[in-house]
Amino acid sequence: MENSEPVSTVRELIDQVAPAPDAPVVLEAPEDTRLAELIAEVGRWAGRPRSLAAGGLTDPSLTERTGLPLAQPFGGELLEMVGWADKSRWIGCGRVPGPEGALPVPAGMVPS
Repeated sequence: MENSEPVSTVRELIDQVAPAPDAPVVLEAPEDTRLAELIAEVGRWAGRPRSLAAGGLTDPSLTERTGLPLAQPFGGELLEMVGWADKSRWIGCGRVPGPEGALPVPAGMVPS
């Protein structure tokens, strides 16, 4: 599958940016990023994701080991988020509300 430019850009950013030890790194979504395409691409190299939030509700069973550090920075703003444990970090992709509808959050990274 050929990746769109936004998805390729996000992959490059993930590879270049190390997670901060005390705070998540949230990357800006390039214009025209399609969340489904991004999730499929990250899943291609990071495996099956874990659902962290859906329908505007964060999974109440999340812990420090199961992705809670990815969801916490967004508070109640997450509409949807999935996450992967990859190398020594968590990577997440999701959606948050924006002024003109839902906006993709291409990647949040925290140490695992």
